[in-house]
Amino acid sequence: MKRPLELILRETYLPQIFVSGCSDDPRIGTACCDIESGLLAMTSYLKERGHSRIGVIGDVFDPPAFFRYTYSMRTDRGIRCIRKAGMELRDEWILKIPMEFSSRPILDRRISRDPNRFDWLFQENEFMARQLDAMFRKCGNDLPTVFWCSNDFLAIRLCHLLNERGFHVPEDFSVVGTDGNRESEFAEVPLTTIGVPMYEIGRLAIDMALDHFFNGVSEKNRIGKIPAMFMVRNSVRDLRAAHSYIAH
Repeated sequence: MKRPLELILRETYLPQIFVSGCSDDPRIGTACCDIESGLLAMTSYLKERGHSRIGVIGDVFDPPAFFRYTYSMRTDRGIRCIRKAGMELRDEWILKIPMEFSSRPILDRRISRDPNRFDWLFQENEFMARQLDAMFRKCGNDLPTVFWCSNDFLAIRLCHLLNERGFHVPEDFSVVGTDGNRESEFAEVPLTTIGVPMYEIGRLAIDMALDHFFNGVSEKNRIGKIPAMFMVRNSVRDLRAAHSYIAH
């Protein structure tokens, strides 16, 4: 028996647009964020501030058979983009967190009676903690100066795990998130992050649906992208200032 979404996708009368998702069906459009533009802005910003070595912490999960979330490809796209930009990213500096481990605190928040509580972000994430400890044991002092995380929740949890291990952000490690969620702004160390403009993506999806209804779907109008916004806050250290101080 087919699921309701699969049945809806078979409709041919009304245009269909996936928001932050894509399908191999040429009738179905995609409205999403151009995350690569934000990653490019991030790598330029980091290099300007003296960073050349970067680690990655990202969610990974298997998408449904009949469509793909663009987020499911974010971690791998980020790795490719960072390396293409010329930053040093070693395999041992990459942590891929299965979604079933990383999403549990989010589910806990949904059932919380107080929507203003952020303590759900700091709940023990044993898998991520074990992977981080394994990286530190393997690499010793040969570590990146900054970590990019595929979403803000992972970035905030990383800051918490680093703090538990005696490190400080951004003094010891810099951290960059992705999404631009409200929590990133009000974290203990406000996060520098790659913002995903969901309101603008929603408006784009409506415009695309109207365009497809009146003009049909083609390769030229099937996919629409909105540039990401690089949002500078307080979680990235300027290493140039540190090097200048040492030189003097």
